[in-house]
Amino acid sequence: MAETSQSPPLYTKTAWTNSGQYEAAVTVGMTPFRAMKQIVVPQLIANLLPNLTNILLDLVKDTALVYNIGIVEIMGQANIISSLGFKYLETYLDALIVYIVICWVIARLFQLTEFLMRRRYSPVNA
Repeated sequence: MAETSQSPPLYTKTAWTNSGQYEAAVTVGMTPFRAMKQIVVPQLIANLLPNLTNILLDLVKDTALVYNIGIVEIMGQANIISSLGFKYLETYLDALIVYIVICWVIARLFQLTEFLMRRRYSPVNA
């Protein structure tokens, strides 16, 4: 079941890595674990970060849908608080600001991580 639910962007990125690089690393004497750790995984991480950022941000945004199932989260709390004081606009604007701040912080963290990974693992131009 987990194999069928793997998103296409993640699957295509795992298929993106060149198997020749892994084979070359093993040929020159690296152990398979070391070849994966030092050759394949850094390439995967650098190429997967944008997709993982989108998936995580979608997950944060979709928590509002979970409220409909019965779990109280940010919008649920806003609904409860606004019904107590009948200040719906202010409460929902506060919830909007919380969502924007959470998504902005997550996006910036992943942007910084992506920048550091690309700088660390990018090929050197000679």
